[in-house]
Amino acid sequence: MDETFVKERIGQLVADSGKSEKRISRDLGRSVGYIQSLTSGKALPSMPMLFQICEYFNIEPKDFFDPNIPCPPTIQKIRSYACHMEKDSLVTLERLSKRLCSTGQSKTNESCDSRNIHEKYNHCKRKS
Repeated sequence: MDETFVKERIGQLVADSGKSEKRISRDLGRSVGYIQSLTSGKALPSMPMLFQICEYFNIEPKDFFDPNIPCPPTIQKIRSYACHMEKDSLVTLERLSKRLCSTGQSKTNESCDSRNIHEKYNHCKRKS
């Protein structure tokens, strides 16, 4: 992982959000050119600012840094939905995910290994 990854990931998050770099900079309490300086590679965010950027885009920092996650905000939404599903719905979601991966709908089949889906998302706290 290098500076290029950080710059590209922030650029991806900005592009996927549909918001302008200026607006995001202002929303984060920074100068209007702050995000542009990050996406251009002229600057790197501090760790506290990186956490703030992750919070702004509603993603986990670990997902920000995972190169195997092509779209962290979407993954985060899927996780939040999955955390509230009953077991039979989770099994259906797992099967659908596996099917989409095997039909070439995913970035790579390797990233769609669903054998450990329950273990990977055991951080979910189901509400009783």
